[in-house]
Amino acid sequence: VRPLSPATWFRLGTISMQLGRWETALRAFSEVVTQEPEEQDAWANVGAIHMRNKKPAEAYPALVQSLKYGRNNWKVWTSKLYVCLDSQQEWIIRHEWPNAVDDGLDFFELFLEQVYPAEVGDSGAI
Repeated sequence: VRPLSPATWFRLGTISMQLGRWETALRAFSEVVTQEPEEQDAWANVGAIHMRNKKPAEAYPALVQSLKYGRNNWKVWTSKLYVCLDSQQEWIIRHEWPNAVDDGLDFFELFLEQVYPAEVGDSGAI
């Protein structure tokens, strides 16, 4: 019996997330990264599911793997920041965030421009 292709597993994971079937989604995306370890979006989704399940210790390694293969994804950097804050690992933020500058792109600046305004809204108050 031939296992499903990574693209099929990825689709199953995406549909499962949309339906709120988190365990099925996690199994599907885990299968994707088993078959294609460099699939950054699947790693990011594994991390997102663990974040949703309030398991920062499990989310962190998946987000690290996602960033290993796609360092320019500010959404994953933001997720990693939240995981660090949730797990009170401030040292990770201090030591790894400054090293996020890749190809002239400052992720901290990008975070402030893209995420912070969305968090505070129009009024400027948190």
